[in-house]
Amino acid sequence: MTNKKKILYVITKSNWGGAQRYVFDLAQKLKDEYEITVASSGNGILFDKLLAEGIKTISIPFLGRDIKIWDEPKVLLEILKILRQEKPDIVHLNGPKVAGIGAVASRIYNFSNKNKIRIIQTIHGFSFMEPRSFIWRAIMWLASYISLILTHKNIFVSKKDIQLSKQMYFISEKTTYIPNGITPINFISKDESRIKLLGNEYDGILIGTIAELNHNKGLEFLINSFSYLKDENIKSVIIGDGEKLEELRKLKIKLNAPIIFTGTLPIAGEYLKAFDIFILPSLKEGLPYVLIEAGFAGLPVISTTVGGIPNLIESGVSGTLVPPKDPKALAFAIELYLQDPSLREMHGRKLKEIVEGNFSLDQMVEKTRITYSR
Repeated sequence: MTNKKKILYVITKSNWGGAQRYVFDLAQKLKDEYEITVASSGNGILFDKLLAEGIKTISIPFLGRDIKIWDEPKVLLEILKILRQEKPDIVHLNGPKVAGIGAVASRIYNFSNKNKIRIIQTIHGFSFMEPRSFIWRAIMWLASYISLILTHKNIFVSKKDIQLSKQMYFISEKTTYIPNGITPINFISKDESRIKLLGNEYDGILIGTIAELNHNKGLEFLINSFSYLKDENIKSVIIGDGEKLEELRKLKIKLNAPIIFTGTLPIAGEYLKAFDIFILPSLKEGLPYVLIEAGFAGLPVISTTVGGIPNLIESGVSGTLVPPKDPKALAFAIELYLQDPSLREMHGRKLKEIVEGNFSLDQMVEKTRITYSR
């Protein structure tokens, strides 16, 4: 009979992205201290990694990222069923829709049981900030507000999202800022990683990104930026896969852009040393793990002024920030780095100092542990 407290992590999708990595890192680091279960839709890479660590997983039927009014009551009942089965001491919710449903389910459970669940939520970026229809954003705002109200503590990875939350009532005292953190990476050398990515040796400028190929990453604006670049001795590599792959490939062909799509690579961050410049032209973010990884690699970074990115990068000091949806601004920032190798080196060195001092996994886990205990 174990005396460990039980944590139930709930996340919308069991694929592999930033939020899934966050859940995995916490579960893996805390599994000896707590009895841990992770519930999500499907049986994706996240579940494979968790099971390899001996961590229990539960699949939630009917759960998806998009809103389906007829499915959400079923998801609520499924989460209630899991709560009654697992009897966790802490529920840690990840994802705006599942956080709203999960918070309601947890409150219903608490109302009918003597043993009360502590309800925690991590906001990985507000979905109502995505460039979607007004109705969709209004529904996601309501779901976000419900979850913020019903949880006992809300963890933010972005200070900008904290500012947004201050426009809502009754939640400021339940807010804490805990940025994402990572462990150091065993990078593949520059020459070896270039051969693996390109298939041959290459001594020109290589621009790169690692991202899920979805709308929020804004990769079409990176491809369009090549229309404004004058230097022909450059190539770009996009590591990742997703629903926009074919659309992005067609755009690359149309513009004759020097871009290589590699697809998904295991431990993609190991290849970062291949790049001279790292770019993430996101439209919406929380705090991207990949930018922290690029910092550990000592790379100069060009990204956008969204979400928690300005908490990591100070434009002109530890990288360059541009407005989202602006390929001309991206091209101008790239040209600055192409023309000034010393600026690239200085920004990369400064970002590395920042991430090594402030964005470690141990710091993230310890601050989260404290949040669980209060």
